[in-house]
Amino acid sequence: MSAVPKLRTRKPTGVVPWPKILLEGEEKAGKSFTAAEFTGSKHTGQAYWLELGEDTADEYAAVHGADYRLIVHNGTYRDILGQVEAVHAEAKRSQLPGSPRWCW
Repeated sequence: MSAVPKLRTRKPTGVVPWPKILLEGEEKAGKSFTAAEFTGSKHTGQAYWLELGEDTADEYAAVHGADYRLIVHNGTYRDILGQVEAVHAEAKRSQLPGSPRWCW
């Protein structure tokens, strides 16, 4: 007989989560261009661009209204994960009352 898992709960916070957007399409369909456009929306807070293997993030900064910060990493799993965790921490901090909304 297996052990019954312990029930884990928490009270809801009432905080609206940041949006999650999935862009799908063939290669060269305009996914990165569209992502750059999203960063310029008045509804988007600070946006971060994590580049893995495709060196185009600097180019997409020229998209009208694009407003994002390029995440710098050395290409190792440990450094990339560390940068993702740092952005996640910033996003959580931005949910505090009076903080601007963030997106990545």
